[in-house]
Amino acid sequence: DINGEVRYFESRLVKCGEESVLSIIRDITEKTVIDKINTVKSKISLFASNFEDITLFYLFLYEQLTQLLDIESVFLASYDSNKKELTTLFEMDDREQIGTWSSENSITGYMLSSGKGLILSEREIVSLIESKRVVNTGVIAKSWIGAPVYIKDKIFGAIVLQNYTKEGLYSVEDLDLLTFIANTVSIAIQ
Repeated sequence: DINGEVRYFESRLVKCGEESVLSIIRDITEKTVIDKINTVKSKISLFASNFEDITLFYLFLYEQLTQLLDIESVFLASYDSNKKELTTLFEMDDREQIGTWSSENSITGYMLSSGKGLILSEREIVSLIESKRVVNTGVIAKSWIGAPVYIKDKIFGAIVLQNYTKEGLYSVEDLDLLTFIANTVSIAIQ
C-alpha cells in the first residue's frame, strides 16, 4: 500500500476458453487481521488459565502484542491509591526504565483518573503538558495507548504501550484489544 500499510490478497485463476485465463483478486486484509487478533486473544486466554510464573505470563503477553501492534515500550504497573504511586510490575523499553513514580500529573495517572482506556498522539501529550494537566516525566511518545486493570471493580493498575518514532499508530480497535488484555491480566493475577 502507498501508506506503508500491509495488505493481504487472495487470487483465483479461472480458465475462460482454450487460450484465456481470468484472474480474480480479492482484498482479504480485514479478515486476515481479525483472524490474527482472534488467534492472539485465544492464545492469551489459554495461557492465562494455565501459567506457573507471572513473569513468563507477562513475557508471553508482550510477545503476542508485538505480533499485532508496533510497540517500542510496554509496561504493566500497579497503582497504590494511598501513596498515589504507580510501580512497574513488568516493562520492556530500550529508552527508559520507570520503576516507581507519582500517579499525580502523570499520563498514566491521568488515564486512571478517568477510569477508561486512552489513546494519545504526541501532539495531545504535549497539549496535556502545556495545559499543566500532566508533567513530562520522560521520553514523549509519538503514539501512546493505555488501559486500566481492574480487580473486583477497583483499579489495580494499568497496561501501557508506546511508540517513540511513529505517530498515529493506535486505534479504537487497538484499545479494545488492550482492554481485553487488561481484563485477562486481571483474571490472571487474582
